[in-house]
Amino acid sequence: MPEKDGTGRLYDIDYTENYGWLCTAGLPIRDSAGSIHCYVLVDIAVHNLISGIRSFAVYLGGAILLLTALIAWVLTKDMKRSVSDPINAIARAAEAYTEDRKSGAAVTDRFSSLNIRTSDEIENLSLTMANEAICSKNPEDMFVTVWLGILELSTGKLVAASAGHEYPVLQRPKGSYALYKDPHGLVIGGVEGTKYPEYTLLLEPGARLFVYTDGVPEATNRNNELFGTERMIEALNRQPDAAPEQLLQNVREAVDGFVRNAEQFDDLTMLCVEYKGGGSNG
Repeated sequence: MPEKDGTGRLYDIDYTENYGWLCTAGLPIRDSAGSIHCYVLVDIAVHNLISGIRSFAVYLGGAILLLTALIAWVLTKDMKRSVSDPINAIARAAEAYTEDRKSGAAVTDRFSSLNIRTSDEIENLSLTMANEAICSKNPEDMFVTVWLGILELSTGKLVAASAGHEYPVLQRPKGSYALYKDPHGLVIGGVEGTKYPEYTLLLEPGARLFVYTDGVPEATNRNNELFGTERMIEALNRQPDAAPEQLLQNVREAVDGFVRNAEQFDDLTMLCVEYKGGGSNG
């Protein structure tokens, strides 16, 4: 066996019929004078070493797959609990409510009995999740603004979040309409990892909430003047106690009168909600 490094240590690799390739290493045993008296030799079968590595890789791969499956199962269960189940419950309640209306039956308590924890839904319906999904596949660098709110009918508690959307308009009972300058997050599709702050409002019976797209304040006349939020608030306050349907019509008429025949380049979408109280069937 050749000496490889000048220290008396022995190294050799050789092929054998019984064990295949063997790697042999020898460490000299010396006396106090430094003379070599014997060697401690170790043989390592390369085939066994490779088999051991393969077995370790298989076990490691299996463990990783098992852990991945477990994590996926936990996430799926959590998504079902906090997102899918609440959405399905709301959809079923809305369908039942519509059928009640069509049949002329007394409106039943379809929504307030739902066991939905409002703050959980805002967190998981998740503007954050929507933003991540759009940012991951957005070659055109498009974006969208969103206002998301969930109203707990039994208490009037409204939990909301905004992704760069227009400020909502709030009317307290018997009061006038005014902008509510809520906390804003960045638009959806802007930057990955964006967080969207939540806020909470407690609506009293008779309170109203008006939300709208930017096509309302950005409606433009032939002089390139914007309709603006001030004119919108004025239109709402002309008949502050009118029914929500009439309020929407008032704003639309005000916009049409302002822009006249000027071509518009954006949609005009509005929603007005009146909270009637937790004990109301309407």
